[in-house]
Amino acid sequence: MDKKQEETKKMGKAQIAILSTFALVVTALSVFGCYGCSYHPVTPPTREEALSIVERIKGTVWELDEAGEVKTI
Repeated sequence: MDKKQEETKKMGKAQIAILSTFALVVTALSVFGCYGCSYHPVTPPTREEALSIVERIKGTVWELDEAGEVKTI
């Protein structure tokens, strides 16, 4: 029985090492894997796009949004 217990202890350490390495790899992939797909540098609009935006908002009325503010009675 002593031999069997020693084998399970060795397997336990190996399993812990494998699981720790796997967890580290999964964490690294989840943290750094999507950086490239989510990073899009901001580009200024072209002259035509800027003129189109200004034409659309030229006659509009703007108000500050006060949502979430508690009003007293």
